Amino acid sequence: MSWLALHAEKSAGDRLLHDATLVGGGACGNPLPHPRSLDLARLIGDRRSEAIALENLALGHIALAQREETAEALRQGRKIARKIKDKERLFSLELVEIESRLARPGIAANRRSLLAIKAKLTAAGQTLKKAGYTAELPRLLRLQTRAHILACETRGEVPA
Repeated sequence: MSWLALHAEKSAGDRLLHDATLVGGGACGNPLPHPRSLDLARLIGDRRSEAIALENLALGHIALAQREETAEALRQGRKIARKIKDKERLFSLELVEIESRLARPGIAANRRSLLAIKAKLTAAGQTLKKAGYTAELPRLLRLQTRAHILACETRGEVPA
């Protein structure tokens, strides 16, 4: 494909991406944005953007308590991230997995699960510091806070 044809295709993709952000979800009772970003990433062959779109879909599914869909989006996102050797994306997907676990019904009553999540968060904090994934720090802090609140609820305490 010539440079000009590739540029024209990319420009068309950019226009579609812009349109996708304007169209969004909410119509016809669909609470998730239409996964056009995923379709577009696939169309232009951008594997990293595809993994990011899958991660964002997983976050939407978490908000809707759709565990199977969350797991599938995470599985696909991880597969791509491993294939393209994107360690930062794998780290980010791990945080989404932790977020998914924290969102499960009854998690506050399951002390063993909370301890496992706290261990994963501790490991994630070490990885973040070592690898320098500072863009993920706000999400990590939010997840640590959520885990702390749930642990306090489990013990019948008021979070400090």
